[in-house]
Amino acid sequence: IAFVQDTPGYSERPLYVMNADGSNLIHLADLPTTPGRPTWSPDGAKLAFRVNLTYQLYIVNSDGSGLVAVEGVSGDDPSWSPDGQLIAFAGNGVNSRTDIFVVKPDGTGLTNLTMTPSAEGTPDWSPDGSRIVFSRFFSGGNIELYTMNQSGGDHVRLTNTADSGQQEQETGQTKDS
Repeated sequence: IAFVQDTPGYSERPLYVMNADGSNLIHLADLPTTPGRPTWSPDGAKLAFRVNLTYQLYIVNSDGSGLVAVEGVSGDDPSWSPDGQLIAFAGNGVNSRTDIFVVKPDGTGLTNLTMTPSAEGTPDWSPDGSRIVFSRFFSGGNIELYTMNQSGGDHVRLTNTADSGQQEQETGQTKDS
């Protein structure tokens, strides 16, 4: 289990890990701003997380060693690919809206996968790593789920909670695009 202890009156926000039964508490890092959304690598050896205010992405080993910023990468909702080779995340993209990106853990290979006029977020990988599911946020406050392949193509809309004709026109996306 990975968690952040937020104690009122203290500026540091420690990041911890522990076993599911509460044993083996390990203090990973103190950061001047709150770490958020820690996510485990598939092998359990590392955590990726972002820090509030700057949304800088970081990676740290599960024993607390090796804390590094993923250079030049700011975003939210990090999600490791099942093979541990990529991290998907939501970051600033087209028209200052949030797009879905992938990057290698060392900060190389940064790629914007969505580039749409709508904002996207909360990416997660399919168990086999072939697809990424994500939320698309529309101007009327509607949120729909989509999937795409790991290179950003083949957007498939999974949900339809409002007038689909209006939304498809707004995003320019269709089930086959």
